[in-house]
Amino acid sequence: MVKTVIIEDDSFAQEMLNDLLSEYSDKYVVTALFNSVKASVKSLPVLKPDLVFLDMELIDGKGFEILENLPEINFEVIVTTMFDSYMLQAIKYSALDYLLKPINKQDLELALKRFESKANELNATVGSKEPVHINKIILPMAEGLVFLNIPDIIRLESDGSYTTFITKDDKKYVTSRNMAIYEEQLIPLAFFRVHHSHIINLNHISKYVKGDGGYVIMSDNSNVDVSRRKKDDFLKALNY
Repeated sequence: MVKTVIIEDDSFAQEMLNDLLSEYSDKYVVTALFNSVKASVKSLPVLKPDLVFLDMELIDGKGFEILENLPEINFEVIVTTMFDSYMLQAIKYSALDYLLKPINKQDLELALKRFESKANELNATVGSKEPVHINKIILPMAEGLVFLNIPDIIRLESDGSYTTFITKDDKKYVTSRNMAIYEEQLIPLAFFRVHHSHIINLNHISKYVKGDGGYVIMSDNSNVDVSRRKKDDFLKALNY
């Protein structure tokens, strides 16, 4: 079953779309309905939907603000709106389709076929002999979304609720997300949290200097302390 979420602040439009989707209940199940940016950002990472119908005008902001405030986007988006002025933004955010309200059955059916076609392509790729490599992370920034190549990340540094990504091209990206959000994504990909405020890319270590906890010198010549309680696990991660 395709886990589907409807984000729409107009109760009539919400109900109408839900009714249309009920005709495809053999494939699609609507797991939640939201009418605000805040509720959507809080719940989507937990619900982990496959498909989201996203209205643009919500009670507390614009629909695209939801995408900007999620640590990662692992679902397809179909934009629903009464206006065609959001078309360029929809393209920017790689929306699967763009439906003008009131949504009719024919347009919805075409959008769902497009979703199924893309899902089948992805499944074929995952099932092929070639492995699928996750090599990018999405950072919500004030001006939009930044897509960083994970191998290019040297380290992450936290400052309260802000996290700074430092990359091998000497650039810094500051995002208003707690570092713990990114830890789960990066630790399986050769990253290690050496300190409560630092996550490093093990592939970018140039040298480890012994001490109470010691410290590492990274490929950009920065020094990062290793906390005493993390030292043993860190050395194990290095197979030392």
